[in-house]
Amino acid sequence: MRFSGKIYKDGKYWLAEILILDLMTQGRTKREAYEMVADMLDTMVNQKDFEITVFKGKKDTFEVGSSDEKYFVRLLLQRKRELSGLSLSQVASRLGMSYRNTYARYEQGKSVPSVEKLNDLLRAVCSETDIVIKEETSLEQVVELAGGFQPDYLTDCIVLERLSPIGRELIPVLYEKNYLGTAVRNFDVIKI
Repeated sequence: MRFSGKIYKDGKYWLAEILILDLMTQGRTKREAYEMVADMLDTMVNQKDFEITVFKGKKDTFEVGSSDEKYFVRLLLQRKRELSGLSLSQVASRLGMSYRNTYARYEQGKSVPSVEKLNDLLRAVCSETDIVIKEETSLEQVVELAGGFQPDYLTDCIVLERLSPIGRELIPVLYEKNYLGTAVRNFDVIKI
C-alpha cells in the first residue's frame, strides 16, 4: 500500500503534503522535504521494525510506502478517526461492535483488515469522505504511464487517495480501455 503526496515550493521552503492523512511537513530543499516526510511517518508509527520508502514521482508528486502494510492501515484509520473527532467507542458503535477493543485491534496493527473490511472501517471513521483505489488523477497521465506496460501494471501501484470529481469519472473510462487490472476492476470505486 502506498499513499500519494504532493510537493511544491512556497517561498524559500519545500512543502510536502499527504492529503489522505491530512499531514504536511517542510524542508529547505526538496530532498530535505522528502526526508522530513519519512521522519514524520516514522515518528507517528513509532515501531522499531517500520521502514518507510519515499518514491519520487513526476513533477510535484511522490508516494510513500512501507514493507509492512499493517502500519499504514493503522495510521490511516487512526488519522481519519482523529480528524473526525470520534472516540474508539463511537467508531465501534457505528460498526455494531459491542467492545471498542475489537476496532482498536485494527488501529493497533494487531489485525489487518481485508479490503471489504477496510471499506467498512473507513466508512465508520469518515463517512463524508470518498475513497478510491486508483493510480493517477487524469486520464492522460494514466494513458502515458500505462503505454509501455502490461494492463495489470496499475494493480502493482494501487494507492488510496481522496476521490476527486475527475476520479469519479476516471474509473469507468479506465475500465473500458482495459488500463485497470483485474484487482482494481473487482474493487472499483470504494465510496466512503
